[in-house]
Amino acid sequence: MDISLIQFVENLAESSLIELDEIQKLREGISRDEQPTDGMSFARWLVKEEKLTTHQAERICSGQQNKLLLGNYVILEQIGRGGMGVVYKARHRRMKRDVAIKVLSEKLTNSETRLRRFHREVEAAARLVHPNIVTAFDADKDEKTFFLVMEFVNGRDMAAIVEDEGPLPVPVAVDYIIQTARGLEYAHGEGIVHRDVKPHNLLVTSSGTVKVLDLGLVSLKTDDEKKESSESLTAHNQIIGTVDYMSPEQAEDVHTVDLRADIYSLGCTLYRILIDEPPFAGKNAIQKLMAHRTHPIPSLRAKRSDIPELLDRAFRRMVAKRPEDRYQSMGEVIESMETCTLALISVGTPNADQTVQMSSPFEATAAAEVASTVNLQDKNSSLNDVNLETSRPEGSESISIMANHPSPKQRQRREEKTSPLASLLAVAGILVLVALAWFLSRPTQIVLDWPVSERQGFDLYINDREVEFGNSVPLAIDVTPGKNKVVIQRIGYYHFNETVIVERRETVSITPKLEKVPDFNPEISTDGNE
Repeated sequence: MDISLIQFVENLAESSLIELDEIQKLREGISRDEQPTDGMSFARWLVKEEKLTTHQAERICSGQQNKLLLGNYVILEQIGRGGMGVVYKARHRRMKRDVAIKVLSEKLTNSETRLRRFHREVEAAARLVHPNIVTAFDADKDEKTFFLVMEFVNGRDMAAIVEDEGPLPVPVAVDYIIQTARGLEYAHGEGIVHRDVKPHNLLVTSSGTVKVLDLGLVSLKTDDEKKESSESLTAHNQIIGTVDYMSPEQAEDVHTVDLRADIYSLGCTLYRILIDEPPFAGKNAIQKLMAHRTHPIPSLRAKRSDIPELLDRAFRRMVAKRPEDRYQSMGEVIESMETCTLALISVGTPNADQTVQMSSPFEATAAAEVASTVNLQDKNSSLNDVNLETSRPEGSESISIMANHPSPKQRQRREEKTSPLASLLAVAGILVLVALAWFLSRPTQIVLDWPVSERQGFDLYINDREVEFGNSVPLAIDVTPGKNKVVIQRIGYYHFNETVIVERRETVSITPKLEKVPDFNPEISTDGNE
């Protein structure tokens, strides 16, 4: 695009990115050989000197310099685009903190329904503070532009990673799914269903942390939402979600879906990052939606022989057609994925003959331990010596493990072949199993550093429920993962009130400080009457 040097300088000064005096100093500092002759050459020099970004230079050259400031934020570059608007990388003008800004499309600002959805997104994001969820910092309006300010994550989404690098290694994929499930478990605890879980909405940082983003399609479980009728999320025949990852019930009625729809979408995501294709194919959106409802659930192992049967069965349960046949919470998904991790570490990737019917995490762990023990006792024996029986009546929850007992001569030959190295490996394997079993059994607790002598007469509440406590030291209370509100009350004392975020299998310690109300008269009741 052609632009004169004078016009470019005027546009740049109008953008407020660089003051006119500084622009003049910059021009004076350019060597004679590099002196710009037009606006484009000056723009290229400023980009090279990192005074402007490429995006900023393009906007200024095209006369759109007024779109580079949003409130207190300077737009640096465009990093994404979605159904509701554009996402930019930006920087706070005073704090110099990089953020991501999601701008609602201008063509949607006249729609009350869309604005209502945007405000719902803001409210939802503000309630979520979790290491596996993108944090929301601010929400504002600049003239007619509505925008949400979020944490900027330096990383790539899972879709881009798979596109660049191909299907992920099994342990990496399982780890990503566990992290995603933790973030979604927290969101579900806050009454929020994501409704659009997919690889594009899962960012992976340079350190390997997964962060769930894009809350523009969440469902807040409020009475107001049920009253919206024709102004709801499904108004004008819209389908909320992405068809490659959408549960059958979500395609049918977006109002009735619950957290199990996210479990289905997460299962489809697992398939995608392991196989590099969606689980159900179709030439168009309608065919894909019908495939989710009617086609048989595909097998991960049919595509990749290095995928354990445990993981394949967990995937099948996540994407069961009926919500009641799936895992019923993200906590159950986490348990099943951690069991798969245990099996991967203890026995390695099983071969085609090694199958385990996983009806619960604890039974699956037992199966993995049996297979591990046999393998460690004889490194030269075949895993086929352990027959993990998979035939069972439909709907049965039982698991049968049958070991083929070797003859005395076979045992003698095996014992003769056993080397000191094999014994060391056996011990190491047992230690790994013990360590992982300890990790999986750790409770989720809040520990109160509260002396016994100071507890008399007080009432303890966690999440508005009274908790019975005794004289145990320390005072450890089992809680659910996520936010937990701790309140200690006694007449004549200021209430102790603290909200604690506790991760799964984590113990958080707090020290209550209980202060007397000055000049408190116990003869006067709480309503102020004698």
